[in-house]
Amino acid sequence: MNDVIAAGGRFCTALEPFTADEAADGLAALARLHVASQPGSAAFGFAWARSFLDQISKQPIIAHDALQALLDGPRGVLLAAETRDAGRLQKALEALAADVRAGPLCLVHGDAHAGNVYRQADGALGLVDWQILQKGSWAMDVAYHLAAVLTPEVRRANERRLLAEYCAQLAALGGPAINADDAWRAYRVAMIYGYYLWAITRKVDADITNAFVHRLGTAAQDLESFALLGV
Repeated sequence: MNDVIAAGGRFCTALEPFTADEAADGLAALARLHVASQPGSAAFGFAWARSFLDQISKQPIIAHDALQALLDGPRGVLLAAETRDAGRLQKALEALAADVRAGPLCLVHGDAHAGNVYRQADGALGLVDWQILQKGSWAMDVAYHLAAVLTPEVRRANERRLLAEYCAQLAALGGPAINADDAWRAYRVAMIYGYYLWAITRKVDADITNAFVHRLGTAAQDLESFALLGV
């Protein structure tokens, strides 16, 4: 394997939020992945690339009481009570999985937070940790990435523009043309996915976990993701 750091690269972290332009670089990398793995491509035919979202919506990774205890702890202290409701979060995840199954699919990275992103010496952005590569909605990657790498203030000010730029780039690369209203809805509901993944996290430094839970949970609140999913 190549040594990224020895080659002049630098890994990113939740403790150093991205600028909007840096987040746009992340979306560009994700757009290339999504177009290269759309239906009909060789990558989309990989039999092992199943839906991790489907799996965790049907078989929760941790028990309800354990998840509630985590959300009631320091990671959830800045979130509203209804956002910290473990039962509601699991129901929203199930609703999102059904929503994604009904829509267009491609391969998604599935875990595009700041800690899985690095900058090469020439400034190009790379992604690591592909263990939950899966068939899913492009919006799972886009929503997760933007909310995880940006502070809530920067996300609020830039998310519509960044989403529009992603959709334009997707179409320019040969991907589907996504209606602006459809893209905005898909983005809003998909925020549940990244929020859930960090709500259940137990083996990462607390400062990082708390930062991601706050950013992703705040985004789900701002975007009314639960209500949009009927939960």
